[in-house]
Amino acid sequence: MKRLLTTVTLKPRLYSFLLIITLIWSCSKDSNNTNKTHGTFQYKVNGGSVSMDVASALFLNFEKHLAPDVFCPQTCYMCIAKAGFNDGITFTIVSDSLHVGNYFYDNTHVPFLSMAYNGQNSELAFPGDSLSINITSYANAYISGNFTAKLSPVGINGYPDYSNRGTTIITDGFF
Repeated sequence: MKRLLTTVTLKPRLYSFLLIITLIWSCSKDSNNTNKTHGTFQYKVNGGSVSMDVASALFLNFEKHLAPDVFCPQTCYMCIAKAGFNDGITFTIVSDSLHVGNYFYDNTHVPFLSMAYNGQNSELAFPGDSLSINITSYANAYISGNFTAKLSPVGINGYPDYSNRGTTIITDGFF
């Protein structure tokens, strides 16, 4: 979002996003957290590259979220990778215990997912939208994997834009 928020009324999606970020930062930590001195997160959005590591990222974390709430009613793992104010991705993997394997979500089984690229937010919203996460290694507090997604952009009204559904394509993602 490139405009200043000067009005008293904020969009419902913005309230949700701010509440999620607050909840994420207040989550209890688990001993299975990744070592925060190492880590790389890369992906392409419609061909444009986003790349970050612990040294260059605004925020890069993958942790177990133990306290179920309205955004993740079950135990889940939250991945937060922010390259800056305008670029980043946050998603959850709903699981009591993370395992090597594939986790697939579509608009009917929606975990929390928020993605921004060049200030444009996108999310799982319509049939055909999906997020596929493949965990290839999870041992000794380190996690590796890859992911792809097909998302719908959020319009200027704060809601997914049906006319542009499925046009945010994430490829070559890995962590």
